[in-house]
Amino acid sequence: MSTPTAIDPLETAYLLAAEISGADRTPADITRLIRGLDALAYAVHFVEADGGSSELEPPRLDYAQTYDAIRQRFPFLGKYWLALHPVLQEGIEGELAVGDAIDDLADILIELKDVRWLHERAGRKEALGALRERYDMHLWMHVHSLRQYLEEVKRDD
Repeated sequence: MSTPTAIDPLETAYLLAAEISGADRTPADITRLIRGLDALAYAVHFVEADGGSSELEPPRLDYAQTYDAIRQRFPFLGKYWLALHPVLQEGIEGELAVGDAIDDLADILIELKDVRWLHERAGRKEALGALRERYDMHLWMHVHSLRQYLEEVKRDD
């Protein structure tokens, strides 16, 4: 599966995972986090939706441990308002929900680590397919609302 981008979607995913987890041993940085989310959202759209179809099932990271580690790395992040069904429709009231930046990062990290696991065991095509599928089904919900929240946090800094 070729990608006509200047950035590799898998490398972009791995760099974002390292920033979220602290695996790169750098201090937590909102600007790098924003850039990583932007790069992932850009790069994933160049991946064909009909990628690999591996039968392998990655072992899941422990959500509670992942959440706690991210909360320690980014203690200044918290909850934020989120519009549900943001398309205005005549006669339908808007609804607000509460987003959780740490939950968003935990979900993103778990999915990206699964992609890396697949890459190491099933190859590039399967990893790219898994990245695209996970983005289309789940990650976009976290990436875009989190991105907007982070911009506000950065502005208030």
